[in-house]
Amino acid sequence: MRNIWIIIGLTVLALTIAGLFYWWNRPAPVKTTEEAIEVLSESPATEVIPTNPLENKVPDLNPVEKTNPFKDSYKNPFAP
Repeated sequence: MRNIWIIIGLTVLALTIAGLFYWWNRPAPVKTTEEAIEVLSESPATEVIPTNPLENKVPDLNPVEKTNPFKDSYKNPFAP
């Protein structure tokens, strides 16, 4: 029974320390409209992220072209 109280006490202590750490390191609130506009107009990314990261890195392979292994060996007589 004593071990349970020790675990509960350590959990409460850890949550209290984590809460205080978050409280002290939180960003300062925006107080005026001008500050809000300045904060919102800042760019979140300093570099441009490409929209296609695999551009020109993947070979152009069409799996549909490789589905029929008898494509050149058989000629359909009823095909136009």
